[in-house]
This record gives sequence, C-alpha cells and structure tokens, in this order.
Amino acid sequence: MRALWVLSIAAFAQDGAALYRQSCAVAYCHGADGTAGRAPALAGIALSPLRLAGVIRSGIPDKGMPKFEGTLNEDAIYAITQYIKSLPAVAGPSTAAVARRPLTAPEKEGRAVFFDATRMGSCGACHEADDWGSPVVKIETVPADPAALRAFRSTRIKTYKSGSESFPGLAVSDGVVYDLSSPLPVRRRLKATSTPAEWRHDLSRYSDTELSAALRFLRAVQK
Repeated sequence: MRALWVLSIAAFAQDGAALYRQSCAVAYCHGADGTAGRAPALAGIALSPLRLAGVIRSGIPDKGMPKFEGTLNEDAIYAITQYIKSLPAVAGPSTAAVARRPLTAPEKEGRAVFFDATRMGSCGACHEADDWGSPVVKIETVPADPAALRAFRSTRIKTYKSGSESFPGLAVSDGVVYDLSSPLPVRRRLKATSTPAEWRHDLSRYSDTELSAALRFLRAVQK
C-alpha cells in the first residue's frame, strides 16, 4: 500500500513538472527547475505541501504572486506542489537584485496599477518597466493618453495555428512563440503557420484614471 502511495505522489510530481513549466517557469516569474528568476527560487522551499498549495491557490498580492484558484484545478495545484517539493535545494541567492528608482507618490500609484497582482493579465504580465515585470513585449513608445492606449494595435502579434487550434501569439525565435490567449503568456515550441492579425489590448477592466496613472509611471521610468 505504501509503495502505491509513493508511486501516486511520483506520478503527480511528473505531471506537475509540465504544469510548472507552463504556469510558473516563465519570463516574469520563477526559473526553470525551481531556480530563481524574477521571483524567488522554489527548490528546497521550507513551506509544507499544504501551505505551498495554499500560496499557489490564493497568491500573495503584495509580493506579486498571482492566485491560480479558478485558473488551475485542485489536481493541477497538487501536482505542482508535489513537483516543487521533489526538487533538491539549489545553491546561490534566491532572489535577483533589482534596481529601484525614486518615484513620486502619483508615479507609485501608477506603478501599483501596472503591476497589480490581483488582476491576472496585468500590464506586468507581458511588459517590463523599472526592472520589474516580464520582457515578453518591449514597450517602444508610451501612448499619450488612455484613448491612444485603448486604440493601440500591435503589428508584431499574429494569429498562430497548431492543428485545429489557433491563438494570438508573439514570436521570440524560430519555432518558439508566446501564446497570448491566456491571462499569463505561455511559452510554446511548435511547428505552426502564422498570419497577420490586428490585435489590441483588452483594457476593459481598467478605468481611464487607472490607465492615466500607469502611463504616468511609464513616462517616469523611461526618461
């Protein structure tokens, strides 16, 4: 019976490895195999499996950790938990040094909007600013106002097809794209065709006041 139980945990850990790569080991979060990325290393973490599953489920809003409840089911959360707990501790610092810029109070308000971890698919999920966030899509120019930001259309994002599946994506190298159909971009390697597409941000969850604050922050850090 014990052997069967151990085998079950090992199977969940194997499934969790793939789920971890899709949801956790991405450009803006944890590194591969539990190493440090822009988020801390997870290999050898001291949290109990129960506590770790709780963090994955509920997130840590003030630390930039999004919640996955509603995005991942309980089996997936359990599988990722078992995978992380199976990883040996890694040597070296668990976090990367991040340079900070002095910001005014209004600029800090904009920064909070840009990196709002309570919203899956916040600006920082795809964009990097002030040495934070994800460098998936580089911000070339800062729109003048919320109306210009809402009207912005990307020429770099295309519609990719893989079998019968199609999704908006951004090519990062030959055969590798970021799938932008989910709130958090997923790195995918595939042989697929692509066609030009008119793509724009879904900013319906942001008010003009919030967008103005985010743009104020971007102008401050991109001087």
